[in-house]
Amino acid sequence: MSARYPAYIAFLFLLIVYSAETIARNMAWKDETVLWQDVAVKSPNSPRGHYNLGTIYRETGKMEKAIREWEKTVELSPFYSEANNALGNVALLRGDYPEAIHRYGIAIKGNPKNAEAHYNIAITLEKMGKTDEAVFHYREFIVNAEAGYQKVVEKVKTHLMSLRVEKER
Repeated sequence: MSARYPAYIAFLFLLIVYSAETIARNMAWKDETVLWQDVAVKSPNSPRGHYNLGTIYRETGKMEKAIREWEKTVELSPFYSEANNALGNVALLRGDYPEAIHRYGIAIKGNPKNAEAHYNIAITLEKMGKTDEAVFHYREFIVNAEAGYQKVVEKVKTHLMSLRVEKER
């Protein structure tokens, strides 16, 4: 028996173990839900993992699971802008305007350039009759909106003009 034989056996053993791990990991990448569940389990203190898992749950109609993941996100990172914005949307849909305003405010504090949070808080403030505050956030939305929001920006500009006309009456 050659002195190299044990080294070959050890090499083959490691090759098999690492190959099995690679195959298992590749299975996680096959499906986004499985991928983010895996991230949340393997990195339980990762706000991003929980936020993304919540987003996948929302996209697949599992709202209660989505809410739990977003709540976990803000537990780990209280000013995580996107998670607070998502929780604000949930509150808005439930008609809980004060909670929606609270969440959107935290989202904006976490990222003052979060155009979506500015837009969402503006809509909510306007529903509450707080038009002047809404106008401020509509303007912040326009300033911070990315190129993909141009159609919405144009609608918001038109809406701001109509609010100005109403105020002048």
